Order: sequence, then structure tokens, then C-alpha cells
Amino acid sequence: MMRMINKQTGSGIYDSETGEELSEFIELKNTGEVISWSWVFTPLKKHPLKEPFAWALILLDGADTNFLHAIKVNSENKMKTGMRVKACWALPPKGSITDIKYFEPI
Repeated sequence: MMRMINKQTGSGIYDSETGEELSEFIELKNTGEVISWSWVFTPLKKHPLKEPFAWALILLDGADTNFLHAIKVNSENKMKTGMRVKACWALPPKGSITDIKYFEPI
């Protein structure tokens, strides 16, 4: 399970309709579905992986919105919209989005 947390004072997350600050967090599984993706043939130094990879919008199981992260996969031909993926974690965790190194196919 992973918990989406903002370490700033307050949640820093607001209801799009009312503008009220949200403070309730839910735990999400570390698995999800690829909604859309784009292949990176030549990664830049600032990218999370040194070898070619995909940027993907991922809908985590239990979430109601997508987020962008890297998927480590051997070739562009292995990427598919709708494929299932799981998070691979960096150790030790630091409490930030970089705790997820990348996602990989299940």
C-alpha cells in the first residue's frame, strides 16, 4: 500500500468546487492501469532512468485521478494502454514522490 501525503503545513490540496482545504487521505495500492503513455528513446540526464522508458499516466487502484510516472520496460513494443503495472520502491523511503523509482509491468 502507498499513502499519498503532502509534507507541507496543511494538506496543500483543495476541493476544486468549494476551495476548501482537504485533510483526509486514503491508502492506495501500489498497482494500477496505464491510461496513456509516450516512449522516451533517448533519456536525458534529469530523467529517472538511463535506458529508454515510457512516461505514462497511471490510474492507481482505488484512485479517481491519474498521475504521471516512469515505466521501466524493455521495449516500446511491450507498452500498451490498459496494461497493469506496479510500483518499484527506492530504499530507504524519504516520504516523497521519488520514493517510487518507477513502475513495471505486472
